[in-house]
Amino acid sequence: MNIRDLRYIVALADVGHFRRAAERCFVSQPTLSSQVRKVEEELGVVLFERSNKWVRLTPIGEQVVEKAREALRIVGEIEEVAQDFRDPNVGSLRVGIIPTIGPYLIPLVIEALQEELPQLQIIFFEEITEMLLQRLRGGEIDAAFVATASEEPGLVEVPLYEEPFLLAVPGTHALADRAVVPLEAIDMDEVLLLTDGHCFRDQVLDACNASSSLRSINMRATSLETVLALVAAGEGVTLVPALARARGAIDERIALCQIDSERARRAVRLLYRAPFPRKIAIERLAETVRSCMPATVRPIG
Repeated sequence: MNIRDLRYIVALADVGHFRRAAERCFVSQPTLSSQVRKVEEELGVVLFERSNKWVRLTPIGEQVVEKAREALRIVGEIEEVAQDFRDPNVGSLRVGIIPTIGPYLIPLVIEALQEELPQLQIIFFEEITEMLLQRLRGGEIDAAFVATASEEPGLVEVPLYEEPFLLAVPGTHALADRAVVPLEAIDMDEVLLLTDGHCFRDQVLDACNASSSLRSINMRATSLETVLALVAAGEGVTLVPALARARGAIDERIALCQIDSERARRAVRLLYRAPFPRKIAIERLAETVRSCMPATVRPIG
C-alpha cells in the first residue's frame, strides 16, 4: 500500500460510488477499481460490498478506512510541517466559521487578509459549532471561529474580540427611538430565536435570562438573516451581534438599540488543534482580524 491507495479507499468510502470516487482522485474508474482490489488482496480482506448501484463498507472495511483517515491526517501534518518550515503564510488554510459570525466578519476582514497574507488561501466552511468542533478534531479543518469557550483537551483557544448584542426592532416599534434599552424592557413575547443547535440562540436566552421552554418564544429560524427579515416585517424583535451594524447588513426598516446589560455580549475566539504545525499562520490570521474591528467591538488577546 501507498498513500495514493489510502486516498482511493477513503474517497470510495466517502462517496460510495466508483466513478465519483475516481473523479475526486483525478484518475480513471478502472485505475481506482483495480487499486482498491489490490489493497483488498494485499490485506486479505474484503473492504467494500459492491452492487451495480452502490458500494458499501464491510465491518472490517470501516475499521481499515478509519485507520486510513488517521494515516492521511498524519501525512497531511508532515506536509504542513515542511510547509511551515518554508513559509507558514503560503498555501491554504481551512477555517470553519459559525453562521452568526461568517456573514459579518468575512466581508469585514477579507481585503485586509488579501493584503496582509496574499499567498495564503483561506477556505471558509460554515457550520454550527458542534459540527465545526467535530471537523476540527477530525482534521477536516485547521481552525474555527466560534463564540463559545472550548474545554476540550487538545484544542488551543486564541481570543479575538468581544462584541455586545444589539436589540433589533421594527422601525415602527415602541422602542425604535430608544438609543439604550434596559434588559427588562424587552418583551419576551416578541423575541424571535434561531433554531436549536445554534450557540447564538443559547447566548440570547442567557442574555435575556430566559428559558428555552418559555411559551412566549414563538419563532425559530435556521439563519439570523431569516430572523432579521421577520423583524423587518414587523413579526417580532431579536438580538444581533454588533458586527452586523458595522457591516451595514441591517434592513433599513429595522432600528438597532444598545442593551444596558453586561450579559448581552459574546467573546469570539479562534480554535485550532494543539499539534497543528502552522501556528504562525494562525497567529497572523488572528492579528489581522483584531486589526479590523470597529470601535463598537473590543479586540482581545
